[in-house]
Amino acid sequence: IFTSMGQEKKPLDFSVYDGWKYIEDEGISDNGDWVFYEVNPYEGDGNLHVWSADNEEKGVFARGTRARFAPTSEFVAFTIKPFRDTVRQMKLDKVPDKELPTDSLGVYLLESQKLVKFERVKSFTLAKEESNWMVYQMEKPLREKDDNADKDKKEKTFDRSAPEGTELVIYNPLKDKEYRFEDVTDYTLSEGGNLVSFVTLQNDSLLNSSLYVSDTDKEEKQ
Repeated sequence: IFTSMGQEKKPLDFSVYDGWKYIEDEGISDNGDWVFYEVNPYEGDGNLHVWSADNEEKGVFARGTRARFAPTSEFVAFTIKPFRDTVRQMKLDKVPDKELPTDSLGVYLLESQKLVKFERVKSFTLAKEESNWMVYQMEKPLREKDDNADKDKKEKTFDRSAPEGTELVIYNPLKDKEYRFEDVTDYTLSEGGNLVSFVTLQNDSLLNSSLYVSDTDKEEKQ
């Protein structure tokens, strides 16, 4: 006769849910050599995991999400969220939205296992076909509060309802090369990654919008 000597199991209730984790948003590189997946708790900050095909974990990135492999399988790009508890507390303290922490961009070079990070990035996109060029757009830069500067800006603004452009970066992580453009309100990257079209808007004494096309093969703006 066998008798169980184990402790009585604790009944499940809502208090244990926060510690549970789940896997989501997994992906595999086009050459099949790399995979990523997120491990997230139901409450709190999760991690992005990157593995090689030989079953070896190559990187764990805190608060990494929305990951995408480059079509060349040379790197993976992802968003890095700010600490959830920090943002929550700042909102409870009624900190203005423009002063809250923002997302960052992480770019992980798979062969060299090098991570590059860029702060205050609101969006990024990768090519769909063979290219290592990508594009990301910055948030508005943080500035020390200056009432006189804010007043001068409002007086010089031609149309206050017009969108405000920010810096756009065309970036190649493998070449470690980048091109930056100011006052960009919208952008598109071609599927092959060879063309980037973007709109700039200058909003001072006049409202002046311009459309540009940048050729990443020739590395020039038209």
